[in-house]
Amino acid sequence: MSEKNIKTDYIKKTEEEKVNVWKIRLSAAKQYMEENFKSNAERYCKFFKGEHWGRLSKLGPSKDLIVINYVYSIIKSIIPQTYYQDPYFNVTATHPKWQQAEQLIENVINYKWRELRIKQTIRRIHLDQLIMGFGAGKLGYSFVTEKDYSKPNLDMGLDYTELVKEDNAFFLRVSPFDIVFDIEAKHFSEMKWLATRFYVDYEEAKERFKGYDASNVDLPMNSNLEKIFSSNLRNSYKDKFKKVEIWEIQDLENDYFYYVTDGYDKFISKNKNLYGIGFNTKLFWVNDCPDQLYPLSDVAQIEDLNLELDKTRTQMLNHRRKIQRKILCETSAFKNREELNKFLNDEDMQLVEVKDGALTSQKIMIVQPGILPPEFYNIDRINKDDIYQVAGAGANMLASEGLVQKSATEASIIERNANIRNAERIDMMNDYCETVARGLLAILQKFDTKENSFYSQDKEAWIVYTNEDIAGDYTIEVKIGSMQRPNEGMQTEILMNVLPKFLDMIDSNGTPLLNAQEIFKNIMKKSGFADSEIKKMINTLPTSSPNETEMSKNELLEVASNMVNPTQGLPYPQVAQGVTQEEMPYADNLQGNNLNEELISRLILENQGGY
Repeated sequence: MSEKNIKTDYIKKTEEEKVNVWKIRLSAAKQYMEENFKSNAERYCKFFKGEHWGRLSKLGPSKDLIVINYVYSIIKSIIPQTYYQDPYFNVTATHPKWQQAEQLIENVINYKWRELRIKQTIRRIHLDQLIMGFGAGKLGYSFVTEKDYSKPNLDMGLDYTELVKEDNAFFLRVSPFDIVFDIEAKHFSEMKWLATRFYVDYEEAKERFKGYDASNVDLPMNSNLEKIFSSNLRNSYKDKFKKVEIWEIQDLENDYFYYVTDGYDKFISKNKNLYGIGFNTKLFWVNDCPDQLYPLSDVAQIEDLNLELDKTRTQMLNHRRKIQRKILCETSAFKNREELNKFLNDEDMQLVEVKDGALTSQKIMIVQPGILPPEFYNIDRINKDDIYQVAGAGANMLASEGLVQKSATEASIIERNANIRNAERIDMMNDYCETVARGLLAILQKFDTKENSFYSQDKEAWIVYTNEDIAGDYTIEVKIGSMQRPNEGMQTEILMNVLPKFLDMIDSNGTPLLNAQEIFKNIMKKSGFADSEIKKMINTLPTSSPNETEMSKNELLEVASNMVNPTQGLPYPQVAQGVTQEEMPYADNLQGNNLNEELISRLILENQGGY
């Protein structure tokens, strides 16, 4: 045997061994997922949909089984409290030589976040996390190409040239059912590899993965098509609807992507990881469990309680149905049928005729309904209290008044305690968004080589840049509170406390530190007015100057005090208090005569207790 054949056989055997090793790992990880995650996650999803009774609901009439879906209510109330609106990212250079690009990168990241609709993706990931324990999103850069047969590629020996038609970064949700992990790890942060599953049409797979051939493999069809198509139609079009199940393995140790599929003993593709951001599949979880790979689901903690509540309500309803009023009478008790009809003119009355003498000395007897045992109501109330406490929620967080009306102090205590429980989710969500934003910036810096442009509403100008303009190393942080729903009433109240002192401040030249028009613009934006409407109103206001300070201040305070609560339609009360001593040092951060929006935001958040 020649040296060439020995080398070829050795390389081939080595690749086959590697593929087999990865397939064994995948098989073990899939089995671990089936046993420790899949069945539970599917049941939690049914709870979210209100299918609490499982197979029991198919055995009898649905009207006999009651569902009070607190799982749905609590989860739908948590998501907007954690991620209500797009975050605003602050960017800081890690070295002075990149400092000039800070503002540009800040604008690019915040623009890309909206352009790629990452908010919608993360809200779906957050829903996965609440129901199933974790969610996942995949960062990357995609190229859409087209073939130009008028320009053969002689260097590659092809009769066409492949051109890039469209390219952009992406961030997509990955179903938790389509991802498996390194099961030797005891925590997500300790994993050396993970794998995600996707499906590709057979013809597309042959085109995309050169050399791949599965003509001898019995490939499945799309599961939905399997259910709809008859066997004859399926056989006629089998080749057109074949699906190839492909696992993309990201090996963090060797920094490679491997692609494997059943029925093929080679890697259908193997690529060096060029992203440089660790796992490009970013995981979001909140509830760690010691020495357990999979985190805990929020639904798992209230599943039994909600089912017990459903059983109690169902028992109460069925008990009520069985204690309706009934009437017993002897056949000769009434003089004639007409008199009987008069007696039975109420629809909820029913006549039960008995034999003569069955009622002894009484000719007619009305059977009164029994009283529903009060223990039912006590158990029902205890179940709901347990659900609220375990979930870290309350009636006020579910936009409900609850069974008992609470005082303002009690409501404030409940909301404060709920915010403490919710603070962990908010903190974890902030960290996750920062991780995604840093990965997004790294991808844009490396792959987005074309010239880009977008219109900035704040600067009222077009911003043009290339990846060279955003080069460098930066820290990215979510602006505190930017993702949460603003408390308009609290913000207005604090604004009224802060502004009277700040509007009197002047610099060494006697120029006011704050610009009344900018403050007016900020207030009207928070009130929901469009930029075009604000511009028209600003044109009617005087500009801020040393001689007009008092007039601008009065106008501003009048506008702020007349702000209307969009929910209740009532004006906010004006609070005549000055700035506290703790707030005064922040005035040093004001430059020129423009409103420092970061300062006002910090003051508002600190007066609210922050997050």
